[in-house]
Amino acid sequence: MKAKKVQPQGKTGRADVALSSINKLYGIERKLKDVSDEQRYIGR
Repeated sequence: MKAKKVQPQGKTGRADVALSSINKLYGIERKLKDVSDEQRYIGR
């Protein structure tokens, strides 16, 4: 999280992009937690 603290205000840095991607993946996993592995793979 240090990378976010040092980046200038109002700018989107690599840390923001990476965290956004990770959050999207976690959201998908939350939605698909009750389905089979095969369906989860397709959903990703």
